[in-house]
Order: sequence, then C-alpha cells, then structure tokens
Amino acid sequence: VDLGDPVLANARNNVNFAGQFGAHYRFRNFVFGFSLLNLIRNTPFIDDNPTDAPKFSPLDDYAIYASTRIPLGETIHIQPIVVGRSDNAGNRFVEGTVMFHYKNIVSIGGGYRTDFGLNLTARFRVSKLSLGYSYQAPASGVQNAFGPSTEFQGKFLLKDQTAPFAKKKEVKSVPEEPSTASAVQNITEKQDTI
Repeated sequence: VDLGDPVLANARNNVNFAGQFGAHYRFRNFVFGFSLLNLIRNTPFIDDNPTDAPKFSPLDDYAIYASTRIPLGETIHIQPIVVGRSDNAGNRFVEGTVMFHYKNIVSIGGGYRTDFGLNLTARFRVSKLSLGYSYQAPASGVQNAFGPSTEFQGKFLLKDQTAPFAKKKEVKSVPEEPSTASAVQNITEKQDTI
C-alpha cells in the first residue's frame, strides 16, 4: 500500500451517510421507474475547502428505467430493458438488455452499455430462493483499470405479499328474500287452509 498517495493521505476515518430515493410505476407488463442515487454530499477523499470541492446537486446523479414483458408462449417471456444513467461528474450512458424468462424459474440475457461493453446475466429461482450471476466485459479500447467484472447475487423472499395495499372486502351474509313465486304459493296455501 502506498501511504504517500495523496488520495489516501486526504482520506478521513469518519462516518459518511448515503441517501437514495426511487419509485416505479407498473401498468400491466410495462414498468417505468427513476432513482436519485446520491442525495447527500460525501467527500471522504478531498479537503473541506469549498473551492476544491466539485459542484454537487442531488438531481445530477440519477437513473431512468423502462421495461416490458412480452409473452412468446405460455412458458417463455422476453423482456427488453433500457436504463439511462447520469452522475455528478457529468458521465452519461445508456444500457440496453434483453432477458429471456422460462416459467419464472430460469432467466438468461445480455446487453450492451455505451462507453463500456457487453454484459451477460443468468438467474435461477427455486421457491423463495433466487441466485444470479452477472459478467461485464469492457470493449477493446476502453480504459478500465479493473478489467472485466463479475457479480454473484442471492435473494431470499421472506414473505410473499403481492398486493400489500389491497384490503379484503368483507362479505356479509344476507338472508335470502323469498322469490315472488314462492311468496304467492305461500299465500295461496294459507288461503286454502282457511
């Protein structure tokens, strides 16, 4: 470790808070969403001098997302996904991905991110457990100090609650009203007995 590195020399051992906000809207098979990814300014690697600090706005670091699911049969769906991203440094890119889903159990797909390269994704779901793998390979000529990246993901669904805001309607039992025909029959029977 190079302790003389100015980035490390200016680092402060303290607590930095992070804040994000996001929302999405779903209509049938279409989903549109957005996220503000950096609501709180954190500067762990620069001095507190405001003249040296880069300009910060929580509205500059965002992502916009759109997706839809298109059935290709009873068990197979195709899902195109488009993501637009911007950060505080002025970097902007667009990423397009296409996923193929089989019975909501296996998902395989890939895509391309501008100024970076290709990505591949695979997911497998059994009951409440979901496992995923993602690989990103930078295109030739892209300056990336870390090379390709690999990500493993695991999810476990604690409670399946598909409609958390839906309230069950109470059904009150109402005694049946006699039909007109049976009411007339009861009256005629009473008249016959009189």
